[in-house]
Amino acid sequence: MSTAAVAVTNASIQQSGENASDELKRQLAGAILGVAKTKNEFTTDDVWAEFERRGGTSYLSAAERSVLGYVIRQGVRLGYINASQKARRSKRPSSHRRLLTVFVSNQTALSDIQEGRNYVS
Repeated sequence: MSTAAVAVTNASIQQSGENASDELKRQLAGAILGVAKTKNEFTTDDVWAEFERRGGTSYLSAAERSVLGYVIRQGVRLGYINASQKARRSKRPSSHRRLLTVFVSNQTALSDIQEGRNYVS
């Protein structure tokens, strides 16, 4: 990906997070933490499944769905999760088997926090 494309992607992810409701960011952070506490490795497929299991709707707009990227980056920045060099094919039909990054949980950092607390700014 070119430097310009990376810059546009980063700006879009940042904007989606800034425009999203705090409630949606908290719900997504809770889903990420819920998965990360129970799995050493996971993808966004696992996060969406947990989000829906917790009562989140699967009928989010494209703009609302893009907030997950922002919240995941927050988790990486805070050290709760890390992106690995691995990828897996999505199992969700709407993702058309595209490659997803595999994230790795930082169990030490996760043991020190309460779910959703201090995750989303």
